[in-house]
Amino acid sequence: MIETLNLLFDIINFFLISRIILSWFPHNRFHPVIKIIYNFTDPLLTPFRNMINPIGGIDISPLIVFFILRLIRDYLMNILI
Repeated sequence: MIETLNLLFDIINFFLISRIILSWFPHNRFHPVIKIIYNFTDPLLTPFRNMINPIGGIDISPLIVFFILRLIRDYLMNILI
């Protein structure tokens, strides 16, 4: 169960990191692989983007999502152990 939970959070983190890297380069948002990444990460990022404006032109919503996911992961691990 713990390994499955770790895998799930690793997959989410992979998609978030991919999304961050994609934001640094011009890309075709309608490419099938990029579309999967956006479809997976938009529900996580959009609520925080609506609440927090970019700071100095930098979107910090992925950082907030990473932090919250880490808190959730640690909490669930403590429950399972």
